[in-house]
Amino acid sequence: MSQVAAFAETASLLADESRASILLTLLDGRAYTAKELATAANISPQTASFHLEKLVIARLLCGVRQGRHKYFRLVDDAVAQGLEAVLALQETNRSRDVPCSCPPRLREARICFDHIAGTLGVALYYGMLRKGWVSAAADEIAMTPSARPFLNELGLSQSSYSLRPCLDWSERKFHFAGHFGRSLLTAMCEKHWVIRRPGRLLILTLEGRTRLERWELMSGG
Repeated sequence: MSQVAAFAETASLLADESRASILLTLLDGRAYTAKELATAANISPQTASFHLEKLVIARLLCGVRQGRHKYFRLVDDAVAQGLEAVLALQETNRSRDVPCSCPPRLREARICFDHIAGTLGVALYYGMLRKGWVSAAADEIAMTPSARPFLNELGLSQSSYSLRPCLDWSERKFHFAGHFGRSLLTAMCEKHWVIRRPGRLLILTLEGRTRLERWELMSGG
């Protein structure tokens, strides 16, 4: 199959509302059964199975069997970033006075597959750039030694992390994805700086806000 044909086929998969609902449900990074995804998309289990098969064949989803149940999840964070970028296109070339299509409850902080998105994710990305904890040159970003005190507080002891930017749906700026984005979300959850809620929602706690403000990471990008 040519690259153009493959692109067109993937685009056609995303054009179906039921499949789109399934994919957006899976953006919270969790795995769900076909029945759960059918409920989320408001379709029958038989219809969900039809759509899930197509998405698995297209390598957007993978199935994981555990005991008597089979669960479905996004293949990797590259798929999640692609979906988030498509969502961001809804805001492209629009006037700033046009309301954002992101639900207000998700705009401050949410999960994009396995990392932090929303205004919180963007603030962390640009705050670390501003403080020199992350360098950006020639389209590459890297952690600098000056980030060590902040990483130590979070219990992130690795000497280096792979850094990858992900375009934020609601903010149209970047947040961290990749290994560091995943590690940052895990550490902030363990420290109770954020609390994970159903439906991709993250709650920034008073402790988390206080700590991030002390590190001067809460100003906008």
